[in-house]
Amino acid sequence: MQSRMVALESLLKMHKILKCLGCDTYTIKENCPKCNNKTTNPKPARYKSEDKYSKYRRQYKEEMKNAMDS
Repeated sequence: MQSRMVALESLLKMHKILKCLGCDTYTIKENCPKCNNKTTNPKPARYKSEDKYSKYRRQYKEEMKNAMDS
């Protein structure tokens, strides 16, 4: 009975989608099934209005844009 409950719990767990940065494959496994690279969460971080470093990120983004235009 106990093993049945454990099996049922594992089936009901929510799996998060992950993305391989090497080959852009989506999976629910920790390692990519195609290239065996480590997978990461493809979602961006949540926006916070009290972000202390947003000024520096915008400045960096603008510098990168200007460097690409040059």
